[in-house]
Amino acid sequence: VLGSVREILCEGFDPQAQMFYGRSYAESPDIDGRVFFSAPRRVREGELVRVEVSEVLDYDLVGKFIGEGEPQ
Repeated sequence: VLGSVREILCEGFDPQAQMFYGRSYAESPDIDGRVFFSAPRRVREGELVRVEVSEVLDYDLVGKFIGEGEPQ
């Protein structure tokens, strides 16, 4: 998982963490954790982006924006 690149559907911005958050196809809403990520620009809710995972927490992943997501 660490260092992997995932396509993330942005769900919003967490003002406490100062990061955007979302989920990949592998995380279920209300069951699995979130993927938090930093980005050099504002990412809109519903936007698909690529994120490189840089940290694994107990329930969540943390990463950084590395580009636009590719529709499958």
